[in-house]
Amino acid sequence: MDEASGDRRPSRADERQEVRARSEFVRAEARELIDRCARLHEEHQRQRQRHDATFLAVAQLRAELRDGLRGLVTDYSRELRRFEVAPESAIILVKELLEDPARRLPADLVLELRREVVTWAIEAYYAA
Repeated sequence: MDEASGDRRPSRADERQEVRARSEFVRAEARELIDRCARLHEEHQRQRQRHDATFLAVAQLRAELRDGLRGLVTDYSRELRRFEVAPESAIILVKELLEDPARRLPADLVLELRREVVTWAIEAYYAA
């Protein structure tokens, strides 16, 4: 007992019981947080697997579409050469193929695609 204030100090047994109670509370809270973290991690893994599968499917489709576009540009460039269209005019006509559809694409993709299309056109024009 504290003689100055008249308050009684808790006994060692009371202190131990208070520590045990607090420990149980902290353990339960920690367990809940860890469980939430585990569920979040599992959901992240599921999302990532779906994303990876979608990414691969899109990449494969993009490659197929790119190959199809290359075939079209190649055939068109050969025809332009056969009809004796000047090389400069042929490049302009090939670039015009991209004008309308490319408006829906990001600028960096348009630049990459334009570079590829022009390269394919030049290769096919001079190979014809």
